[in-house]
Amino acid sequence: MDLTADILPPPLYLVEMYLVATQLSTSSPGDERKALGERLVQLEKDFNTRQEYWKTTTLSPEARKILDEELTPPGYAMIDAVNNQFLPVLKQGDAAGINHALAKVTESYLKHRAGVDNLVVLSVDQTASWTGTLASYAESQPLLFEPVLQRLDPA
Repeated sequence: MDLTADILPPPLYLVEMYLVATQLSTSSPGDERKALGERLVQLEKDFNTRQEYWKTTTLSPEARKILDEELTPPGYAMIDAVNNQFLPVLKQGDAAGINHALAKVTESYLKHRAGVDNLVVLSVDQTASWTGTLASYAESQPLLFEPVLQRLDPA
């Protein structure tokens, strides 16, 4: 469930970073833009921190594959597009460049989002499967699980 909790909201799911980049594209220079820029920096740090955590955490092979191949690479591609394409043209005030760079950010975001969606489906399916297996085992071993079941349903 930790993985599901991390991929639905930030930090492992970059939807907020996408929102902030979109907000920046229509912002005026000044305090708002500065605050949004600082938020981008923090979101990138949070993403990197959680990436390090999940690198050292045991996951099912299927979850590891989706995380490592479908979610993470386009996430880093999006961060790269924000930092190296979008922010430079934003600072220059180049409207056409901003739109072009934001299209690159969007392209990476959509790939990242597809990985998020795939990982959520897998995580929910695995949780349901494990829960069903545990329930079957508990039914087959009632004496072993009776104290646990009584605590869950004291009636």
